[in-house]
Amino acid sequence: MIIDAHAHVSREDYGNKEVLLSQMREAGIDKTILVPGGMMDARKTTGYLLQREQPKGDPIPNEVVDELIAEHPERFFGFHCVNPNQGATAVEDFQKAVARGKKGLKLAPVIHRFSLASDTVKELAKVCGELGVPFYTHVIFHPDASKTTISFWKPLWELTSSSKRHCAG
Repeated sequence: MIIDAHAHVSREDYGNKEVLLSQMREAGIDKTILVPGGMMDARKTTGYLLQREQPKGDPIPNEVVDELIAEHPERFFGFHCVNPNQGATAVEDFQKAVARGKKGLKLAPVIHRFSLASDTVKELAKVCGELGVPFYTHVIFHPDASKTTISFWKPLWELTSSSKRHCAG
């Protein structure tokens, strides 16, 4: 069995349900962990990181993940994406999503421009632990992070060199 552990699905022509299913057939992938896509154009990532452009971000198309799971429940596991800038609303939204069957949390710091050290992210991590579901994030400490600005976390991270290397330019 082959499981794709990270696939975005969106309503965009380059990442919609039909494209994803076709790619899975072609590659022989049996199951996929789905996250919502379409919140940014990956071809513009450098512009987003340098704040020359802003991704659209919200609304988060979690319903596209839900639709594909409903159509092919044997092939997909869904992770729910929230915007931590929405505070307690984001936490509540995530808890409801897990109660409806989502299998984990997905965060996107570049898209929603928040810090992984924020109180809401800490609360989301706590909820993930309590519910026994994975916490997944694109790896960036803060949208404006650099190795210098995150060095104060060094004593707090067990795998600092790896985290630091992947968190900032």
